Amino acid sequence: MVAGVLYIIFWLGIIAVYIALMVLLYRAADKTGRSTGGWTFFALFTTPLFCLILIYLLGETDEKRRERIKEEEELRMRIKEKSAEKEKDSALTKIVGKKPVFTNKLKTKLNYESGIHSFDTYLGDNLSARAVIYFTEYPNGFVITVETPQSSCEYGLSYNAIQKIQIFNGVMDISKLIFEMVNDKKIVFTVRTKYISEVLDILDKLNLKYTFR
Repeated sequence: MVAGVLYIIFWLGIIAVYIALMVLLYRAADKTGRSTGGWTFFALFTTPLFCLILIYLLGETDEKRRERIKEEEELRMRIKEKSAEKEKDSALTKIVGKKPVFTNKLKTKLNYESGIHSFDTYLGDNLSARAVIYFTEYPNGFVITVETPQSSCEYGLSYNAIQKIQIFNGVMDISKLIFEMVNDKKIVFTVRTKYISEVLDILDKLNLKYTFR
């Protein structure tokens, strides 16, 4: 009786080990870019352990190696982008404060002209006509975002950095919005005069004081 039970346990153990080795073989074949079905079938006529050893000796296929290198490179790029985004958020926080839970992102009719080096680099000479400008309110200032169909670029502007804001009613249907900074720099936007009331409404929502010239 006892011998019969031990016999059954022995064979159940053998079957369990066999199944475990077959699972490991399947995963190894998949990981190295080899045919999972083919190697599983081959193991039925040899042994899973022999096939496992053989797969590890053969290593990855060239196609699988290229795929793995590509995935690793994409992962590195995602990590790099996330790191850069965190650094950018940290820099913005120092200037305009922590991002509110509920942000008020205001779309403007403005066109960027000059005064922000990162925008100059980002837009170049050809993209400004297709860029959309947004103002987003923060505790200690606001963030100016320029968006193109491809991506976006942000610039934080502290209330304390602004000396005065002037609006020049322009000639030939073009007006200018100028932020004069305490460091004597100027940030200049243009807007079609018929949209000037919308710009004023945005400045009022941001509690920004301005004068007309």
